[in-house]
Amino acid sequence: MRVATKTFLESRARRINLGTLAVVSAYFGYSFALYSKLGFLNRHRITFSATGDNAQQVWFLAWPAHALRSGLNPFSSTALDVPYGINLLSNTSMPLLGILFAPVTWLFGATATYNLLLQLALGASATAAYFVARKLQMSQWASFVVGLLYGFSSFFISQGQAHLFLTFAPVPPLVFWLLWRIVIQD
Repeated sequence: MRVATKTFLESRARRINLGTLAVVSAYFGYSFALYSKLGFLNRHRITFSATGDNAQQVWFLAWPAHALRSGLNPFSSTALDVPYGINLLSNTSMPLLGILFAPVTWLFGATATYNLLLQLALGASATAAYFVARKLQMSQWASFVVGLLYGFSSFFISQGQAHLFLTFAPVPPLVFWLLWRIVIQD
């Protein structure tokens, strides 16, 4: 009896993992397909924006890597608004991404980091929404749709051309889930 139960549980775990792997692969595959013209880790080209926000965001990713390597404060800079400087925590939400992806910036440059994060942003956001939907006991198909609607919404697709800090959003679904746990379940 134990052998049959163990085999059933192993096959169930394998099926869940393969299904989840297929969903996550679909999200990231679609995300990479949307940015296929950029290429993977492209050092020389960024998406077009008439506002110039893209170039500014590349700088916001480059500064933390430079600051960490030079022993400077990654959260403030005197390179902008000379001589007073700026507080990067109040001006942008990208210092954490710049710190986490500093090794990529050191190896390939800030433009390549920006392009990589654009490609990861939609898939990561969709994956977070999928996992939260699964935690809320939704079926795998319904959770897949929730992830698609969140990670590839018209807002994320349109902002994904110029505003990385708006599209790299895996945290809000996780905050929603934590609030759900606090208010509803516990």
